[in-house]
Amino acid sequence: MKKNIFYSVGICLIAAGLFAALRFSMAAGNVPWFSGRLEIDGSSYINGMLSIAQSKDFLNLQDIYHSPGYQIYLGLLYRLDPAPQRIFLTVKVVAWVLYVLSVVIVYLFGARFLGWRAGLMAAVFLALSNKFHIYANLIQYETLLGFLILCHLFLLAVWRAEKPWKGSLVPVLAGLLAAAIVLVQVRYLLLVPAGCLCFYLRARASQEFSLRKALAPVGAYLLPFLIIVGFWSVHHSLREGQVILVSKGSSFRFQAGNNPNAKGYSWPYPVIVEPSGFSFILRRPAQFLNLVAQRLMYFMDIKKDGWSMPLPFSEFAAGSRAPLIEKVFYLMSLFALLGGIIVKGGSGAEGPSAAAPLCLLLTFAAGVAAPLLIFSSSRFSVPLLPVIFLLQARFFDSLAGRFKTSRSD
Repeated sequence: MKKNIFYSVGICLIAAGLFAALRFSMAAGNVPWFSGRLEIDGSSYINGMLSIAQSKDFLNLQDIYHSPGYQIYLGLLYRLDPAPQRIFLTVKVVAWVLYVLSVVIVYLFGARFLGWRAGLMAAVFLALSNKFHIYANLIQYETLLGFLILCHLFLLAVWRAEKPWKGSLVPVLAGLLAAAIVLVQVRYLLLVPAGCLCFYLRARASQEFSLRKALAPVGAYLLPFLIIVGFWSVHHSLREGQVILVSKGSSFRFQAGNNPNAKGYSWPYPVIVEPSGFSFILRRPAQFLNLVAQRLMYFMDIKKDGWSMPLPFSEFAAGSRAPLIEKVFYLMSLFALLGGIIVKGGSGAEGPSAAAPLCLLLTFAAGVAAPLLIFSSSRFSVPLLPVIFLLQARFFDSLAGRFKTSRSD
């Protein structure tokens, strides 16, 4: 009875959240952003999209500093849209569809590997996410990237070394997704070694372990990734006359994020002074560690940067109390995230319960590494929100399980 009530309430909340997101898209209409503050890199993406539409060239982009993968995605939508004059509305509707699919995958992952309560809670959190509602209505890659990361995670979790067709097909598909993720945003490059480690450890845990069988899925995963990303990087390195890994600016960003003038946030860029980059990290480790702590607070919205969004319910609080309410909320969110990282197992999880949480943790670690090591922002957490909500739901589900056990005793 309680389970049916929980499901009914959860489904109603999910439906309400997704319907609100769709209404937001329809109300915002065929405009690229509804606030000038949220233009972010939208103008660059639009210019890239129009350039692709005009030249029909998806390879030789004019701008490879700003997310080449997202420019290609927009160019493809523009080419496929029978009415390109409404392209911004088309982008938002497609983003909403990806949002809905993300909610479904979050539920399926959680229910299968962490327990039905965790799956439903994570799906509710995502459907009601203020950030996802907003970024699904901007010319920004965050919603697309969140969907791709979630699909990648799901493939890592469902792979079985004992099933021949999954032994080869799933790693190849995961490798293709990893290539798409890195082309959209190169800071997620660490997802690739995380994926390799996940496939290797899961193959190693199988009953018929051998080094060849353990390395086979790793090779099947790496091959499509290296072909796509390798070709792209070599082509643009030769074209630009400099070494380029997916996109320009990686060295500049690393120096901007690690120098005595850095504050932890990603924008505006500080004036770069020496020591910078690795020299700064080695010569001023205490200042670097302080920057890591600052970046975590910007990532989790505990500190506000230029792209932070107010919580919807904070608007109902008295003006001076709203910042305090938000800070308490985000501190609790961080606590739940840390709890989800350290808690063991999953209540009612089906299948190999140890494997999926490992993939979940590796995905989160790989995704949060660059923001913590370079610079951070409120918006950098958006693509990882499905993963974060799964970890938080895992923590709350563990609390619910312990409470139920203590009451039965």
